[in-house]
Amino acid sequence: MMKKSGLFDVDFSFTAQELAFSVKGEQVRSYSKGFTEALQTIVKQMEVSGYRARTQEGKAIAKKRDDFREGRPKKYDKKRLDTAMQLLENNSYKAVEVMTGISVATLAREKRKRKDNAITNS
Repeated sequence: MMKKSGLFDVDFSFTAQELAFSVKGEQVRSYSKGFTEALQTIVKQMEVSGYRARTQEGKAIAKKRDDFREGRPKKYDKKRLDTAMQLLENNSYKAVEVMTGISVATLAREKRKRKDNAITNS
């Protein structure tokens, strides 16, 4: 028996021993373990496919805006990091962490980044 669903573009066929399906033209997968298990797998794959589609649609809409910036926003602005780097010249990492609230790891990463940029720019 062959069934086609237009909602998620899923093709699937099943017999008493096996269930086979493909989602959006992907490779056909077949399961003979159990009908319920196979059906759960199909539903999960359709959900993931829907998530991806909605995410791509949202990103396409957001990219049309002038102020769109992809990725995670920066936690600390340049002015705050500049101040921390100046404090680091005369203080320990731990002391600067206490004064600014910026973690030692972030201070070390920023210092290393600035050092690397100075080397490449010279």
